[in-house]
Amino acid sequence: MKKIIGVIVGLLVIGYFVNAYLDNKATQEAERVEKELAKEEAEAIIAQLVSKYDAVENWDEELSKNEEYRMDPILTIELEQVWIKSQPILFLGGVKDISSFDELSYEILIEQNIFLNSKYFFTELQLSLTASKNVIDTFLSNHPELLKDFGLNNNVALIAKINSIETKNILSDDGEIDEVKIGKGELIDIEYIGRVRL
Repeated sequence: MKKIIGVIVGLLVIGYFVNAYLDNKATQEAERVEKELAKEEAEAIIAQLVSKYDAVENWDEELSKNEEYRMDPILTIELEQVWIKSQPILFLGGVKDISSFDELSYEILIEQNIFLNSKYFFTELQLSLTASKNVIDTFLSNHPELLKDFGLNNNVALIAKINSIETKNILSDDGEIDEVKIGKGELIDIEYIGRVRL
């Protein structure tokens, strides 16, 4: 009898672990499918924006000089050549700050997100753009999760017309001086793409 009980207990334990393994595998597969769908949706949004505004989308490839990672600093003149054009540019990043510009406009600060962009740059890139308060208020109302987890869920794809570039040196958390290049201009369009890695 003890032998039979031992076999039954053994089978129950094995069944438990097999079931847990299958549940875990199903959860992982569901997460993988969800990430893939989110990526496809983000890519479709980006393609639609680029097509609608005939925006420059490959400026990061020009700046990278065909290197996988560009570690040397980016000169302002290089950014002027790829950002200040008759066409607007596509920029992928996260919302860093929003402040009032005047009675009808906000100034929105967007920071490049290295997880969104195919190229990593040693020089930090940001955009400081004026935008209609109505446009931004509606956008924030439609995406309340946008500012909850900076760097994780607040990724946006936007189209901007850049008029000038400013360089700032900021003191980092580790006491180093970091260079930030900021494109100044106007926001043309913005779309939420959430937590996605392209």
